[in-house]
Amino acid sequence: MAVDVSGNLYGTACEGGDSYCGTVWKLTTGGFTNLYSFSGGTDGSTPYGGISIDASGNVFGTTFNAGANSSGTIWQITAAGAFNALYSFAPDTDGGFSIGSVAVDPSGNLFGTTSAGGTGAGGTLWEYSAGGSYSVLYSFSGNADGS
Repeated sequence: MAVDVSGNLYGTACEGGDSYCGTVWKLTTGGFTNLYSFSGGTDGSTPYGGISIDASGNVFGTTFNAGANSSGTIWQITAAGAFNALYSFAPDTDGGFSIGSVAVDPSGNLFGTTSAGGTGAGGTLWEYSAGGSYSVLYSFSGNADGS
């Protein structure tokens, strides 16, 4: 879960929603709101990992499955409530199947990990820049460095 500056809670459910592919929700003193239901298409499916909120109130996370390459996505829900699939993982090069949390730095860059793929086949540590470019910072080998 994540908490915004007003004390509202945000989180994900890895199942359920309109297509039973997971949801993003918000809990306020006024009640519970389902912000987004994943379809299992290019938007992704099964949001296992933790989420983050930037200074502008945008919510970020990843999905484990689906997306354009069937290996999960990086997604955003804007402060205005619009959903954007920012990036679809390509497992052989980018890694895929993210289950970790997303971190946001003060410049708006996103950081996270994948559980598989990359050049070492043990997953990746990645960055998605505020400018919209994806890069692998490190590929885990699955040996001494883990996976």
